[in-house]
Amino acid sequence: MKQMSLLFSLLLVCLSTIAIAQTPVPTPDPELKKMQAFSGDWTYEGEAKPTPFGPGGKFSGEQHCEWILNGFALQLSAVEKSANGTVRSLEIDTYDPANKNFLFNGYDDGGGRYWGVVTLSGNTWTYEGKSVLADKQYLLRGTEAFTADGMSYTLKAEFSVDGKPWVPGFETTFHKTKPVAKR
Repeated sequence: MKQMSLLFSLLLVCLSTIAIAQTPVPTPDPELKKMQAFSGDWTYEGEAKPTPFGPGGKFSGEQHCEWILNGFALQLSAVEKSANGTVRSLEIDTYDPANKNFLFNGYDDGGGRYWGVVTLSGNTWTYEGKSVLADKQYLLRGTEAFTADGMSYTLKAEFSVDGKPWVPGFETTFHKTKPVAKR
């Protein structure tokens, strides 16, 4: 009886291995290729307006964007400098095929985090989401508009406490420093 049980277990393992080997390897949704515009290295400069996040002022930074997780997500890493000091941030962007939109989740080393959804129309990405800073949640929305050659884009953001009055948050201009090969 033990031999029969051992033989059955061995047969089950072999059949499972064959089934796994025949399962197609998942591939990233083709919509993700639209995010290729962001990949590469960027420098940026901008101005923050006075908001619940702080008094505002000029800032500048560098951003690196690369594909991760076998092309299922784009990772953005940034280092930003302003009169308030240096902030490092990390954002992961991906595509949700069930809802047909792009998603973003970001974090910074000051304890801030933000997340939301993005839609694309032509060269303009429109986003809306939420941000948490110092245990307070804010609504955010804005646009990222690329130039025709894809070598720069402008990011504009607005914030709201309750969704009724929206206040300008910041405006930033990005310039690609090192183009990357297309995927």
